[in-house]
Amino acid sequence: MFNPIVAVRYLLSFLLIFFLIQGINAQEVKRFKVNKVRILFLLDASGSMVDVWNGKKRIDIAKTVLLDIADSLEKKYPDVYFGLRVFGADYHRDLKNCKDSRLAVPFSQKSRENLKKALSKISPKGMTPLAYTLEQAAKDFSTDSNCINAIVLLTDGEENCSGDPCKASDFLVKKKISFRPFIIGLGVQGKTAAKFDCVGKFINTTDEKSLRETVGVLVRQTMRTTTAQVNLIDENGDASITNIPFTMYDSETGQQEYNFIHTLNPNSKLSDTLYLNPLGRYKLVVHSIPPVVKDNIELSVGQHNIIAVNMPLGTLIAKCGGATFLNNDAQVVVRNSRKRIVHVQDFNTSVQYVKGYYRVDILTKPFSKEGALIDAGSGVEKKVDQVGSVTLFATENTRVSVLANEDDTWKEVAEFITAKKYETLKLQPGIYRLVYQKVSSKESKDTRIKKFIVDTGRTLNFNLD
Repeated sequence: MFNPIVAVRYLLSFLLIFFLIQGINAQEVKRFKVNKVRILFLLDASGSMVDVWNGKKRIDIAKTVLLDIADSLEKKYPDVYFGLRVFGADYHRDLKNCKDSRLAVPFSQKSRENLKKALSKISPKGMTPLAYTLEQAAKDFSTDSNCINAIVLLTDGEENCSGDPCKASDFLVKKKISFRPFIIGLGVQGKTAAKFDCVGKFINTTDEKSLRETVGVLVRQTMRTTTAQVNLIDENGDASITNIPFTMYDSETGQQEYNFIHTLNPNSKLSDTLYLNPLGRYKLVVHSIPPVVKDNIELSVGQHNIIAVNMPLGTLIAKCGGATFLNNDAQVVVRNSRKRIVHVQDFNTSVQYVKGYYRVDILTKPFSKEGALIDAGSGVEKKVDQVGSVTLFATENTRVSVLANEDDTWKEVAEFITAKKYETLKLQPGIYRLVYQKVSSKESKDTRIKKFIVDTGRTLNFNLD
């Protein structure tokens, strides 16, 4: 018979669920988009920059190239901001001033004339405080989360103020102020050039033409979008693993930056292209079982980056006839070599794990504990018999202990007090004893025992009165 009150309740419930679902707005994964590009040129004006290089003073060549680049930026990239910091220009080397570094031209658009005026007043004379200059450069960039900050260092020599340029460069990256500097050497000697490897990308130029071309290439590279792909590598060295979620964090702060589900292009079989902020370092966590982590990832600005993660996967197959998740049957607990739980797997499922040795706890009654070596590209099967059921009932509260016979030894597998209701136990096939006693009883002699055998799929019923 139609009941209008019940019908209205169903309708209201449906509408409530519908509007709740509609209220949950899906958000697209953010794609990094550049709002502003800032390029800071660091010009070495130490005493050695007056030396002749291919017929001209090094400083004069550097000034000419910087003016040409500034002119090109104004014409081709009017939205780019550039500035100039100079070091070694104000104090003679004899004074050993290791803080001789200043911002000569603050960031601005179309500032070629300001740059020309500043360069005309620069005369090399001082020390080479590279580390200090990089540290000070960090203060030249204002905070903007969607801004690309680049540093281009022009120098003919190495640090001579006992600073650590590598540490200073690392600070810029960690704080997401800038990616590692581009260092352009003006005829730098081989041994000296090698010391710049930890600072940034070093390119040694041989003459004015190569200097101009190199600066131009690096500036154009800064303009380009930075992309990446994450390759999950299988046991054969192929990037075939996919459909696994992963998260990218800021390595320094731990802040979550991106979430993706790994996808392979069906046509090219290549990993999807990601558009990421090139500033800072990333920690990549692939949500496999157990998770695989790759930390301190630095992206090359303006290039396509490939992030490879070794992911040799094998499969654990857990079988138990008739067991289902809906019936709340026993599950399989998988632990790593340190005995920490990495996953809880349902029966009659196949789950992929990262290659390794695991301990598999099968939470049946009786409990089972086994080892499993999960190798890449193969499967390991753990199978237990289909359970049987025992249903107990008592009209009074009764204390019950269930003992299982294992190798002629009795072990307790369950203990509980009935509460005047039916209690159902799911047990592995085997020989058992029920040891029970009324809660109201005060003497051990009132203990009762029932022996029984559980067969696969069989249900037993016992009245404990």
